Amino acid sequence: MPDHTARLFSQEKAQALAWINRYARSGFVCPVCGSKNWLISDHVTQAPRFAKDFLEGGTATYPLILFISNPCGFVMPFSSHLMGIPAPPPPPPISPPLAPNPLQKDY
Repeated sequence: MPDHTARLFSQEKAQALAWINRYARSGFVCPVCGSKNWLISDHVTQAPRFAKDFLEGGTATYPLILFISNPCGFVMPFSSHLMGIPAPPPPPPISPPLAPNPLQKDY
């Protein structure tokens, strides 16, 4: 499982590669340059919904693993859930905000 920074470890990358090789018909070929050489992103990425509240915290997102064509850089996103790779856990809590300064005046 990815850590709280969403970093993929070698076992998750191997799982993603095995998944794509199982489902790709006649090899996994880049539609732009024709290469069969792919890099796998180092992190699970999140795609937000296109909605009015998409910038607010806690809204629905979709965890994706990116396959990047080497050499052209074309990117193909795939659902990490369908690959059997769970979304990373939430990050640790941020330390509480500092108490307001009673000597500071708001003008």
